[in-house]
Amino acid sequence: MVGCAAIRLQHAVVRQFAVAIGGGGTGEVPVPPRDGRGASKRRACIVGNKLGWIIAGGMVLVLVLAVLLIWVLPGSATPPTAATTSAGRLDRIEVPASIWNLVSPPTGQGLAADDYNKAVVEYFDTDRYGELRKLSEEQRLAIAPGKFPYKVCRFVLAGAAKKEMGYFPQYVAPAQTVKPSHRELVDAAGSDRPPIPHLAAFPDIAETALLYGRICQNHKEHREAERIYKAVLIFGWHVAQDRVRLWGFQVGLKIQQMAAERLAGFYTARGEPDRADKASGFLSDLGRTLEATAAKANEALFRLDPSGRLFVGDLRHLAVNDADPMWRIEAIRQLGLYRAAMSKGGKRADRKAIDRLLNDLKNQNDPLLKAAAELALTLTIQDVRSTR
Repeated sequence: MVGCAAIRLQHAVVRQFAVAIGGGGTGEVPVPPRDGRGASKRRACIVGNKLGWIIAGGMVLVLVLAVLLIWVLPGSATPPTAATTSAGRLDRIEVPASIWNLVSPPTGQGLAADDYNKAVVEYFDTDRYGELRKLSEEQRLAIAPGKFPYKVCRFVLAGAAKKEMGYFPQYVAPAQTVKPSHRELVDAAGSDRPPIPHLAAFPDIAETALLYGRICQNHKEHREAERIYKAVLIFGWHVAQDRVRLWGFQVGLKIQQMAAERLAGFYTARGEPDRADKASGFLSDLGRTLEATAAKANEALFRLDPSGRLFVGDLRHLAVNDADPMWRIEAIRQLGLYRAAMSKGGKRADRKAIDRLLNDLKNQNDPLLKAAAELALTLTIQDVRSTR
């Protein structure tokens, strides 16, 4: 009771004190008036805080979605450039002048490859050809025609008389044809011999036959010399016409160059300027064709972007659209090497586009394109290093 009375007394004192300081005589504690603007500010602050949290949450959500999209969607692959899209860039490259202005077209039955392969086997089997290369130019030209190792020449003459080449795939399996090495190997037909680097041997065989022609020319056996020069010209044409690999095409053109040069000199020495001019004109056209081939290779196959990477857009375009399967095979190989080198680098979109393309190409009916795509999918960084 005493406690309650004390509390009531305390409240009374407070009220009296409030009256004393201007409470208006009512005996009640004055309450400060409510400010409407302050309440509005408090409500705006609360609403603003909620809106800020909503915006921040939305921004976080957008950021998360963007990261997920970048991770899931690779973006767009590198497009091709004018190196492969300009008019004429995907056309088949041919020597402008016809070889048949110098020689008659061969009409023989069978495959020239059978005879050329025998020449390869003979060249590697017989020590005399290696010994011949060790001699000086003067010593070689001093050999009498009857003392010359003629067998290789006979095989070249026999092959040059046949219409069809057929080296691929008769003596080279598709998988061997498209492998990264620039020295393809082939087993000699019907034997257990080790693989033979035939394309490396072709220029040597051509030089050997041309040497025999020069010896015949020096000994006034002009008909035989001309026959050999023309046979080597057709040999080079056969090699280039297979058009399976770029370097094989170039080897064929270079063999034709060697033979055309000999023919031009032969006709000049014989006092036949018209025929010499035809041989010289063909020789010039061969040079321009080699230049055009090298330019296309540098621009479309081997050109690097500012970051030091291949122009994969051009390679994809070349692999699908070129008129010559030879260039398609080379582009497919380059894509495989890029894929191996950039397995964890480069544009993700490019890597995905390459994978899709190679998997589509390995279902091709063409055995060489199919083999090239299958090989490209298996290339490793070690293959990349071995081709440098």
